[in-house]
Amino acid sequence: MPSRHLTALLCLLLFSPWSLAAKPLYFCNDPDWPPLDYVDSQKRPRGVAPDTLKWLVTHRLKQYRLIHWPTENWDQSLKALRNNKCQVMPEAVLTQKRLQWMLFTRPYASYPLVIIGRKGDPIIADLKQLRGKTLARQRGSMVAERLRQQIPGLKIMETPDSSSAYLSVAGGKADFTVDPAPVARAKLNQLGLGERLAFKGDTGLRYTLRMAVNKAHPALLRQLDAALENMPFAELSRIESQYITPADKQPFAKLEPFDPLDWHGWIAWAKQSPNQLILLSIGVVVFLLVLLVIRGRQKAEEAALDQLTGLPNRHLLEKRLPKLLRRAKPPKKPLSVVALDVDFFKKINDEYGHLTGDAVLKELAGVLRKQKRAGDLVVRWGGEEFLFVAPGASLKQACGLAERLRDATQRHFMSHDVLPMVTISLGVAEYRPGETMEQLIERADRALYQSKHQGRNRVSCHRGERPATTVTVSGMETARPIGARDPLA
Repeated sequence: MPSRHLTALLCLLLFSPWSLAAKPLYFCNDPDWPPLDYVDSQKRPRGVAPDTLKWLVTHRLKQYRLIHWPTENWDQSLKALRNNKCQVMPEAVLTQKRLQWMLFTRPYASYPLVIIGRKGDPIIADLKQLRGKTLARQRGSMVAERLRQQIPGLKIMETPDSSSAYLSVAGGKADFTVDPAPVARAKLNQLGLGERLAFKGDTGLRYTLRMAVNKAHPALLRQLDAALENMPFAELSRIESQYITPADKQPFAKLEPFDPLDWHGWIAWAKQSPNQLILLSIGVVVFLLVLLVIRGRQKAEEAALDQLTGLPNRHLLEKRLPKLLRRAKPPKKPLSVVALDVDFFKKINDEYGHLTGDAVLKELAGVLRKQKRAGDLVVRWGGEEFLFVAPGASLKQACGLAERLRDATQRHFMSHDVLPMVTISLGVAEYRPGETMEQLIERADRALYQSKHQGRNRVSCHRGERPATTVTVSGMETARPIGARDPLA
């Protein structure tokens, strides 16, 4: 054979796709979570999450050959990833517990988390209505654990898979289940439960999709993150459109159909039972009078509370703070104010939607309440800004309090399995005899903006004309696992 032909043959063998065999990449998924993640009747992985992973490997990570590792349920998939039988999952919830052995990519989709219950059961307007109720959720669900922490007295019934959770609710073994809106709609259709179960409420939270890899593969995580960042939005929209409708990405404004009154029936009943009609009319009048009295009291209370967070509002602060200032006599009776603000709150609203932004403010309000001492006043000042009034606290003590608030907020959102990572910036000022409420708040605000300018997620204390930063980001954030998403700070 001529030498030039031999050289050409060697080049063909060395550089052909067959000789450069792609590295196998095993993935496992939830076999029973349509339309986001499931396997079809031919045992092929389908859904928004697997299709997104397939697109990334096909178009961005061509060095890999994607191989499905089959499992019977979600719990088996988690164990397979933990034992490194599969290296990646197309969707999983980020939690502090899972960070011990899993790494998570940036989020690539999110959906409203809704409540499903039996038809005829009351609408869930407030999660407090679920106290003492039983939630059915598939084994290994971190959403169930999160709701257990948020709703006192909530009971959890673990089921082998997602379908069993719906069947348990329909059969009366559990009171409700929760799922992302597209999954809930698909499950009701798949199981033929549309006549027995219905949407009963919106949790106000969003279920965020991220890919997860075994902690032994940080390089793979970086590759997936880079591929997701460069994935065209049109491609993700195309994948989603194959499985879900635009309505599935929005919170449910109307959960069940409303039947109008049958006035003809009322007229016929009144003619047949005139005495009962008179009694009913008297009862309605009394009920309306009582309702007016109760509503008047509620309005007085609501006027002093922020409707979203339930914290006292600016109006109440403007009434109470001047009285607290008159009682303060530094240095024996000091008083300090902490101004705090959610970092990059606009980015949260833009990326996840205003409903998630509202949920973040509610969660933050809960964190602040837990840190409040007897006599402290926590107020939503406006937007994403809050004021924490601490009577009896010197500047040094208030700076320590502010750092505890910052650390508690960071830890809370780091362990949250639904909401994005959130941090806060804080500014502290101590009351000076003779200054007005507005002057004190203005100094705390100046310290807050000093924290913003110096990188956020920190505390600044106003001592003189210029605030001095005394606390910076703690080591906990820098010690996060490689690939864990940076906070929206």
